[in-house]
Amino acid sequence: MAPRRAKAPKLATFNPVPATEFGLQILKDAKARHALIGRVATWYWLEDMADHEYAKNVDFAVPQVTPPEYLVAMKLGAGTDKDERDCIRLLAKVLDLDVELTRNLTRKYVGPAGIGRLEECLRRVGHPQARRAYTAGS
Repeated sequence: MAPRRAKAPKLATFNPVPATEFGLQILKDAKARHALIGRVATWYWLEDMADHEYAKNVDFAVPQVTPPEYLVAMKLGAGTDKDERDCIRLLAKVLDLDVELTRNLTRKYVGPAGIGRLEECLRRVGHPQARRAYTAGS
């Protein structure tokens, strides 16, 4: 049994700034019209932070869904299982998806770890442009 702590650990909080900046940059680069919606949008109107109920994400509304290459990069950046499933569906179903553009966007917004996740998703759907996985000794 683990010993009791003398002091309770600090509770995690959601800082919407990084997620908002990430989403806004992708939407701006994709030239997609957008609006901030959801719980984080209500915080603007509620001055007292005690009224800011917990949020775990930032939501944007767009009149036309952002190009799929940008969505894949954004969802890889989010890193949840649900977002990865969305990536897999997009990679499997959008036949004219530009894989090189998706790689470039993922590299730009998510970094090298995102590229590894993208390639794994491409392999999982059997995409012809998927790069092979590297193993020890190869």
